[in-house]
Amino acid sequence: SRAGSGGAACGGAASEELRRSLAQVHRALQTAAAAAAAQPGVDAVAPCANASGCPKASAISSSPLAEGRRLLAGLLEADVPARLVACIGALDFEARKDAMRLFADLLRHALPLEAGEVLVAYFASHPTIVQLLLEGCGRSRVFAHCAEMLRDC
Repeated sequence: SRAGSGGAACGGAASEELRRSLAQVHRALQTAAAAAAAQPGVDAVAPCANASGCPKASAISSSPLAEGRRLLAGLLEADVPARLVACIGALDFEARKDAMRLFADLLRHALPLEAGEVLVAYFASHPTIVQLLLEGCGRSRVFAHCAEMLRDC
């Protein structure tokens, strides 16, 4: 399916429900990245120097960096960036804005979450994303959204 065409791969989710979901993921990603950036040098998988200085296992698994990495990995595993681009034309204007913001956040927050290489590998394995964004720039209904997402790349 092409950017702006909608297509069967976009599913039939209600626009308002989709907007709420995109907004929720957007907030979670921003929160995780901000918390990880506020705690530089804290790595969720780093070994402890001594037993008394080690956080509990539950603290490690729920650290902002670990949570942010899991969220980003889940979004990439679910192929969210490619799906957002492929389905952007099927969304209403407000949902397109939310999709555009989430796409930008995925790119912006990968570095604070120390997941830049994972994101680069994802985009390298999905060359159609850039192609769909370029095609979307030729469609007046989705031009602004696709151009912004392309600029963010």
